[in-house]
Amino acid sequence: PVITGTSYETLASTPLMLVVHPSLKVNSLKEFISYAKSKGDALAYASSGNGTVPHLAAETFNKTLGITPVHVPFKGSSPATQAVLAGDVGFTFSTMPPALSLVQGKKLIALGVTTKKRVGAAPDVPTIGEAGIPGYEFVLYSGILGPKGMSPDLVKKINQLFAEVVNSPEMRQVYSSIGADPVINTPTEFTSQMSQDVTKMVQAVKVAGAHID
Repeated sequence: PVITGTSYETLASTPLMLVVHPSLKVNSLKEFISYAKSKGDALAYASSGNGTVPHLAAETFNKTLGITPVHVPFKGSSPATQAVLAGDVGFTFSTMPPALSLVQGKKLIALGVTTKKRVGAAPDVPTIGEAGIPGYEFVLYSGILGPKGMSPDLVKKINQLFAEVVNSPEMRQVYSSIGADPVINTPTEFTSQMSQDVTKMVQAVKVAGAHID
């Protein structure tokens, strides 16, 4: 893939969290896998929309496990997570902000996060890799982009300013509260990361067989 704009830097990375409705009566990934296999297409899951990272994360997960839940796309993680809360669907791979408070309030059950390491905001929730699918990883990240052809000196200066903000105690506290990790890198590293992730997502579509519903 070709990145046509100017990259400044990544700001933060966050996992997705696999959450289920308490009515499923599962408390671990192992229990959920057995449950999902027994239900087949009688089980439904929500995503934040066709082609989004949560959709691809779920389809890769389903394909890996050989389960066949029905996909119900929504316009964002918040309405998808609310659909699980309402019992309209059984599970979703949610972004952290809408899921975290519901898990902490015991309204939803978290079975795993999609990063290689556990997150500080939910240390008791295992990674999906350690819970039963080795190597499984899907990470969301946010970053700053600008117009193509910007002055290298200006790009460097903007990168330094954002790095100072990201590395501040105040921002680190904000990130921690929503399950995010601050990331400081160079424009070159960010551009390389985006190219690698686009390639990874293309492969995820092919492997998972994800399609627009």
